[in-house]
Amino acid sequence: MDGWKIFHEQYPGAGGAIRFSRVGFNEDKKQALVEVGIQADWLMGHGGVILLFHGEAGWEVSSELHLWIS
Repeated sequence: MDGWKIFHEQYPGAGGAIRFSRVGFNEDKKQALVEVGIQADWLMGHGGVILLFHGEAGWEVSSELHLWIS
């Protein structure tokens, strides 16, 4: 069974799947770290971690680290 073939047959309009880890916060809750992965087929995806900070305008991306690509 090809899992991605089944996925695309069941969800023909979907581009793939996005997953997020639980969010980790620093002690004063002004920084957050989350892992993100996006995949659309066996060899079509990428992922990494995103560091966010909470400023006057709300949550903003501070930096990103790309960890894998397929």
